[in-house]
Formats: sequence, C-alpha cells, structure tokens
Amino acid sequence: MKISAFTCTTNPEYWCFPYQEALRSYLDCFDEVVVVVGESTDGSLEKIKAISDKIKIVYLPWPWDYKQKEYSLHYNFGFEHCTGDWAFKLDCDWIFHETDFENMKKRLEWRNDDRSVMAMNMPKLSMLNKSECHRKGRMVNGIHMKFYRDKIKSGVNMDNPTKSDWTDLVLVEKEVDGIYYGHLIDPNKTLGVGLTIYNYDCFFRTEEKCKTWYKRAALAYLKGTGYPLYGDESNWWETWRGMMEMRSRHTSQIQIKQHPKYIQDKLNSMTPDMWGYNNWDWKL
Repeated sequence: MKISAFTCTTNPEYWCFPYQEALRSYLDCFDEVVVVVGESTDGSLEKIKAISDKIKIVYLPWPWDYKQKEYSLHYNFGFEHCTGDWAFKLDCDWIFHETDFENMKKRLEWRNDDRSVMAMNMPKLSMLNKSECHRKGRMVNGIHMKFYRDKIKSGVNMDNPTKSDWTDLVLVEKEVDGIYYGHLIDPNKTLGVGLTIYNYDCFFRTEEKCKTWYKRAALAYLKGTGYPLYGDESNWWETWRGMMEMRSRHTSQIQIKQHPKYIQDKLNSMTPDMWGYNNWDWKL
C-alpha cells in the first residue's frame, strides 16, 4: 500500500505560511509528497528543495490576478501526479501530529481493498493562539485512489455553486473549462483516517499582512463566484475579525507541548506582532 499527499503553494515565505514545518510532517507521515509550485519570487522553492529530495515538485503558473478557480486547477494538477492507493489533499499551513501516524497507516491498510470506502475524513483544529484552538468539524480530503481516482476531484459544489469555495472534494458530474462540478462527499459516509489537522493559517502574520492576504482572497472569491466572501470592501476586514472573535468564544485549551513537534520551535520564537501571539486582544 502506498499513501500520497499533495498540496500547492506560491510565495509561502512571503505570506508567512509554516510550509516547511508542514512538509516535514508530510514526509514523515506519507510515502509520497507532491507539491504544486507556481512562480514563487520569495526564495521558497529553494527552501522546499532543500528539505528533501523525496518531495516531488511539479510546476503550474499562478496568475497574480487570480480567481477562486485557480485553487481547483492547482490541486487537481497535484492530484494527477499522485501514484498512491490513497491521496490526501492538503493545505500548506496544515500540520500533523507525530503520534497519529501509526494509527493512520493501520486504518488505511485495513480498508485498502474495501471498495465501499471512497474517502476518508479528518477533524480540524483551527489555531487561534498558542494556547487556544477552535474545532471546525471534519474535512473530507482523503481519496481512495485505488477505486475512485477518476470519480473524485477538487471542484465546485453543484448544490450551492455561488458559495462553493472551489476546493472541496466532489463526486464529479461534469467538467467545464477544466473545472469539475459535482456534489460534496458527505462526511457521514466517509471514515476517519486517524489524523487531526492542526491549522495555523494566518498565525505567523502581522496585521497588515493579514489584511493584504484576506483582501486578495475576498476579491478572488468575488470574481470567481459573484459572492462576497467577507462582505463588501468597506467592511471585509471587520467581518473577518468578527468571525474570528466568534470562534474565540468556543475554544479548547492547548499547551505548547501538545502541538506537533514540527511547529514547536516556530511557536517558541514568535513575536508580539504576529496574529497567533495574542490576536491583538480580539478588539475591532
């Protein structure tokens, strides 16, 4: 049995993603790691190459004036380069805990020849700061390639296309201009793989860099779907901050030693201007 993972990234150094830590956790967890790289200008490509020659790097240009669909195109490009019995679609700010790996491999081995299992899911912890996290439910992102390689892709949710994020895994029904359309895979019809996603998102960014990142994302979403992800441009930042504040009211406690080993050095070297240090006291 072979287990693949794929992710995509462009300028992760500039955007302060913990991409190197994420890739190190993927190398320890999976048999094959595929990284789709755009046209990075921040020196990150050289750093990715230096991590390990076991990382399979593939290139696909990233348009700087982009729409939401670009994520789908890049993820599926990575997916096509996976050769495992299973393939996991990951983000470059997700990190896995080293204590989960053995259990994950046992679960996949047990189900490797089971055609009834089309996909696997993972619970997600969204890190708010070094001592608090928000549980965001289960993410369906593990594809049983042995049986469903051509049936499951990253794409648009036909049940609600204007509010789809264009990156969900869907059961494909049609393809339009390289984009797959279909219905979401119900998490209740998938199995837990035994891995928990530790999501650090904007954790290591300053406030100004957060504003720049989410403005780009909001505009790309609006151009791609016609739907305002965070409201209009006059209040998008306050809307996003309000969402984070709401999450802060429903948190679980976490200690530094409970974070994955890959991220602990980065956590211990944080500075007060980073989002995850104190979240600017959550004041709008």
